[in-house]
Order: sequence, then structure tokens, then C-alpha cells
Amino acid sequence: MSESQKSNGDAGPLVPFTEIRRRGETLLEGAREFNGSLCYDEASVKWLDGFIARNLRNFSDADNRYGAAMAFGYALGEAMIRAFGGTWEYVNDQGWGVRIESLEGIVFPIGMAHKHLLGELESMSSKFQWTRKLIAQGGLNSFVNRAEVGPSGFFEIRLPKDEAGNGAE
Repeated sequence: MSESQKSNGDAGPLVPFTEIRRRGETLLEGAREFNGSLCYDEASVKWLDGFIARNLRNFSDADNRYGAAMAFGYALGEAMIRAFGGTWEYVNDQGWGVRIESLEGIVFPIGMAHKHLLGELESMSSKFQWTRKLIAQGGLNSFVNRAEVGPSGFFEIRLPKDEAGNGAE
């Protein structure tokens, strides 16, 4: 099991959600010392991305990084809930995620934050924006139904044409 997915298997989460919430709220309260307007929104997620970039060296220890991922991930998840609707949900073997009905799926903001702290993800705000675009295009099921392997070997989305014949092919 990976570091970002610590659980007791079928017994449920190793870290109770109340602890994740406490860490996230503590992070935001402390960060407000530097930016008093921080809340659970996209602009705050972008600011937190910058904070991570400026302080990445402080997250080199695995235990420190996992604790920070819970805090940053909570902030990202709450921002997504406020922007797109949704609820926190525990998924065995995957950890805490946010179920977003309009997305027709679950996102894992703690995992996203952990990857960002490892330098494997450009930013948390890029995932926030990606989620918005995916919802606007009909959610995950719509994406999967329109995904095709393009000439480059990567999946490409084929958007249907509208009544006037406009749209990507």
C-alpha cells in the first residue's frame, strides 16, 4: 500500500476524517497570517500551490509529507466541494475522496496533494481546473465514451458537433 493510501483495509481508514479536517483547518488558519483572504476556493488553492513551491524542501521527510498532504488535500477537497458540490467519502484501498455527482465520480485530493509534494504533479489548481472542464463536458462517463486513441498514441476527446455543425472532431 502506498504512503498516500494508509488504511486498515476493510476495517476503514487509519486516519479518521476528523484528523484530516483538523489538519486542513489548522493549515488554512496558519496560512491566513500571510494571506488573510484564504478560504476554500480556487484562488486559495492557487496560493497554496505557490506556498508549496516556495517551501518544498520542508516536505522531504515522508511522515511530514503525508501529514502535509492531508492538510493541503483537505483544503483542495473543500474547495472542490464548494465549487462543484460533493461529499467526502472513504474508499477502501484508495483513501478519502470527494464524490462529485456532476463529475460522475470521485476525486482524491489528498493523493493529488501528496503527488504535488513529491514533485510528480504540476499543481493542485491544475487538477481543480481539470475537474471543472470535465464536469462541463458531461463528467467522467461522457469523457470515457468519447475518448479515442489519436495519432500521437494518447487519448484524445472527440466532442460531438452541435446542431450548427460546430465542434471538435
